[in-house]
Amino acid sequence: ELNRGTLFQKYMLYNLLIDVYNSCGYFEKSLEVMDEYTRFRQGLPPSENIYSEQQYYFYLAKVYYGSGNLKEATKQLNHIINNELEYNADITCMAYVLSLIIYFESGKTDVLEYRLNHAQRQLEKRNCMMGSLQLLTKFFKSYINKQPDAAALRQMFLKLREGIESNISSDKVQQNLLSYFDIAAWVNSRIEKTTLAEILKKQSGHPAM
Repeated sequence: ELNRGTLFQKYMLYNLLIDVYNSCGYFEKSLEVMDEYTRFRQGLPPSENIYSEQQYYFYLAKVYYGSGNLKEATKQLNHIINNELEYNADITCMAYVLSLIIYFESGKTDVLEYRLNHAQRQLEKRNCMMGSLQLLTKFFKSYINKQPDAAALRQMFLKLREGIESNISSDKVQQNLLSYFDIAAWVNSRIEKTTLAEILKKQSGHPAM
């Protein structure tokens, strides 16, 4: 029963619910409960727990991104990126990564190029520039420089997938980092020409949750 418990308990329940929906690709279900999630969040007393705030904005960004609302997703990510205070550096790193993906998907190559250099510095500063993210930033650089056609771009994605899978197969640190946003699933969605939601649903084993 979602309406039982204290305000904080209700918020944490919705927090878990949105996380599960997002991880399994059911962004439309996240949208259905987002108003309640936000209402409970706003009803909480001011908290010094910056992680909770970061997590909240990142979950919203994933919901909007997965639902195709890139403008609203960027707005939520900027709450994290433009905040000088942070509790969890991994969330900040993945906020930069997701913002780069959005610029890429929006076709804003000039903005992507400008943002990429800044994002790389921020990832390095937070010790997030591990194998998978190095491969991803190199992919974006190559894309900017080469402006590949569809066939060449697919080959670039295939190479990126191979590299990411190799990196995360036995690296728990990278697995934990990418648990915030499944880059491998995103790459697969581009290769298979489908949505991230569909890939995540297949991976979850619950195609009709």
